[in-house]
Amino acid sequence: GLLDKLESFDVQGNSLLSGTIPSEIGTLMELQKLLLSGNSFSGSIPSEVGLLQKVSTLDVSLLSLSGSLPSEIGMMKSLESFFANDNFMTGRIPSDIGQLRELGVMSLAGNAFTGFLPLELFFSTALTNIDFSRNKLSGSLPTDIGVLKLLQN
Repeated sequence: GLLDKLESFDVQGNSLLSGTIPSEIGTLMELQKLLLSGNSFSGSIPSEVGLLQKVSTLDVSLLSLSGSLPSEIGMMKSLESFFANDNFMTGRIPSDIGQLRELGVMSLAGNAFTGFLPLELFFSTALTNIDFSRNKLSGSLPTDIGVLKLLQN
């Protein structure tokens, strides 16, 4: 494609950008940063984001996203920072997030996620900051929370 060498895509804070995140985003194989926050995008995160093996930062916060978090997020092996806070997302947090060994910072705050915190999440020993506030989560904290030695918040 025309943008097959694109490494960073940043359109943060352009509140008039709207529509859905196209599934074709998965064809940007060299992409390292995908920053979409503060716009009027709606719909769901396309499962094709899992094809973005080089993305280290994914920011889809402060949008109007709905639906569930695709399990394919767990395929993004280079992901270090993931922000999907302040949307309208629902469903359970997929256990596949536990496959993100490089993940250091994650915010899913301000959505409507339900269910338990997935035990697999605690396999991401690089995590330093997690924010699941303002959701509809239930259950107890897994005893494996002690493996998160780097956790700061």
